[in-house]
Amino acid sequence: MEIRLSTLGTTGVTKDGKDLASLPGKPVTFGLLVYLALERSVTRDKAATVFWPDSDTDRARANLSQTLYELKQELGEGWLDRQGNLLLTRDPLWVDAKAFEEHLDEGRNEAAVEVYGGPFLDGAFLAQTHPFEEWVEHQKGYLRRRHREALERYIKECRKTGALEKAVASASRWVAMDPLCEAGQHYLIRLLGESGNRDEAIAQYDRYAASLQEELGLEPLDETKDLIKGIRSKDYRPVVWEPTPLDVRPDAWPTKLGEGLNGNAVEARIRDRAEFRKMVERELAPDLQVLRPIGRGTMADVFLARDTNLRSLVAVKFLSPELYDEEEYRG
Repeated sequence: MEIRLSTLGTTGVTKDGKDLASLPGKPVTFGLLVYLALERSVTRDKAATVFWPDSDTDRARANLSQTLYELKQELGEGWLDRQGNLLLTRDPLWVDAKAFEEHLDEGRNEAAVEVYGGPFLDGAFLAQTHPFEEWVEHQKGYLRRRHREALERYIKECRKTGALEKAVASASRWVAMDPLCEAGQHYLIRLLGESGNRDEAIAQYDRYAASLQEELGLEPLDETKDLIKGIRSKDYRPVVWEPTPLDVRPDAWPTKLGEGLNGNAVEARIRDRAEFRKMVERELAPDLQVLRPIGRGTMADVFLARDTNLRSLVAVKFLSPELYDEEEYRG
């Protein structure tokens, strides 16, 4: 038996190749399936609280049992284990979002880019409880940022091997999904210029600048302005370019991790700069998109971010990693 759950872009469920078209039309039942599939392991009490937060304990548990029974009727046995109060999903249940993360974590960047069909649960009508909606928004923001990571890695691979057409196609796909993403637009404009499509690069910048002004009342970042200024110049010549992400350059982070700490403290609290960034990304509100570091204080790093909800640029402070575990500073 094989159950395939699609959550990226188009949503749907198939069992042994047969489309279970009715399941996505059941907001709570399908929502619970998605929640269990991505969490992998969750207690019954937690699931009941997420989907029936306004019900008393007994009613919430009864609703959960009924919904699990409906999923059993649709999907059969084998994909879910029940161990006391714990619910665990198993291998017969394949989820595109999990496959995407596994490809990316294992360095299969092209496969990760291919699996990502669009934003998480885009346009899906699911259970409308505050805890579940918060969970969906968190997952959506996290997966969107990881998708950017996959695209950046894959574009870099293509550039190194001279596969500029693939790099341009990936950057084009990136901006099609997220037209106001500065990093994606920067990549696409530079790649178009490097591949000899100077006029197209200029036209792409003009379209982006106009959209950015219309939608958010903003101008492109200085890096992108400098890029197009060079491409517009009469003596412009395509040059060999090693893509560097605008927002994930390790050397651009203002805080030197571990500065002022002894070696044991650094080893215990800050084992890896990338791991700290991943933790920050998971905690970040989904409407905030970090653009670049802009400064540092004695206890915090300050980043420029684009708040898509407020339609403006904002400054976001993150407590320095060496202080993150100290409760007195986090409060």
